[in-house]
Amino acid sequence: MNPRIFYHLIAILFLPINILFAQTPTIVVSTNSLSDFGNIVTNTASSELTYTVAGSDLTDNISITASSGFEISTNSGSGFTNSPIVLTQSGGVISTTTIYVRFYPTLPQSYSGSIENTSVGASSEIISVSGTGVDPNLTVSPNNQDVTNTSGSTDFTVTSNVNWSASKNVSDTWITSVTPSGSGDGTVTVSYESNPTTSQRVGTVTISGGGITENVTVSQAAGSAVLSATPTSRSVTNISGFTTFSVTSNITWTASDDSDWLTLSGVGSGTLTAIYTANPTVSQRTGTITLSGPGVTDVTLTVVQAAGSATLTVTPSSRDVANTTGSTTFSVSSNTSWTVSDNVSWMSVSPTGGSGGGTLTASYDANTTVSARTATITVTTGGLTENVTVSQAAGSATLSKSTPTSRSVTNTSGLQTFSKFIKYNMDSK
Repeated sequence: MNPRIFYHLIAILFLPINILFAQTPTIVVSTNSLSDFGNIVTNTASSELTYTVAGSDLTDNISITASSGFEISTNSGSGFTNSPIVLTQSGGVISTTTIYVRFYPTLPQSYSGSIENTSVGASSEIISVSGTGVDPNLTVSPNNQDVTNTSGSTDFTVTSNVNWSASKNVSDTWITSVTPSGSGDGTVTVSYESNPTTSQRVGTVTISGGGITENVTVSQAAGSAVLSATPTSRSVTNISGFTTFSVTSNITWTASDDSDWLTLSGVGSGTLTAIYTANPTVSQRTGTITLSGPGVTDVTLTVVQAAGSATLTVTPSSRDVANTTGSTTFSVSSNTSWTVSDNVSWMSVSPTGGSGGGTLTASYDANTTVSARTATITVTTGGLTENVTVSQAAGSATLSKSTPTSRSVTNTSGLQTFSKFIKYNMDSK
């Protein structure tokens, strides 16, 4: 037999056997339909759904293509695309691979599509997908919440189909916290401090999501007017100095006092300073300070100053006077009451007592003696004594002879009398 014919016969004989044992490329998927993605806001991604794909006896890679509005990835959370992705076969095999699918609508409409898994020579596997794109929605109610002046919290209702965040105005430091974020319908809770001022205040909270921004406000009532001071009384020494009072207030306030020995500074601030002079009297004294302001009861403060030490001065320390009748004066300076006395009968002093400053008048008789004489005036108060003197010059020498100055007598012996002879000065004749 012709060898060429023999070989052809052999080839024809074995051809059905080769065809009988040839393998068909196969794609296997875990499902042919994914759950509907539901309503998804345009230009936002849905949560992920998955399926698995595998291939055997492949002659080419598997290409996976998503319809418009759907994205695919081989990794959860990243790498999503609407472009085809390729799974590379090795030895005709692609091991089971998880495919992540998400819905990313760009228009507010219904989407019905597919994820197509193809490879040359293999039957395509089609997975149905669907979802609805909707416009973003975000509303917050009410627009404003009126709250009392005490600390607390209030709520705003959020109606939305998007993820949203909430924040306060940076300058509204009295708003202590705001629910930071949420998804879909929810509640924003705003917490706030008490209002220490006498004015209403308004804080702003901003809620944003899906390209929509809503501003709402919290209007807090004015606080009550406050005016207080501590301590309410200060005790101070009798020397000059100052003392302070701590004032707490949320209003504009004024201060006044009833004493000329007090001076006030720091009026309207948190510290009121009372400046005082030395106490020149021997009595404790009290100065009253009154704080006043709109909408509050006056606050009364006192400064109690200790008594000063007793003082007594009499000037001059002595007076020289003539021997004739007359008077002279002394000045008394004191901060208390005093009494006066003297030690002679030929002089009288008036007044015999007084208080504070005064003038003493010493009235004296003529000095009928030939010797100078001195009187002492004593002024006394509270354990203090001041002595001053009045020195009077000596009187002029005098001689009084007997009377009568002449007697006529007889020529006989006898006796006549004259009144006594007074001699005031031994040098007188």
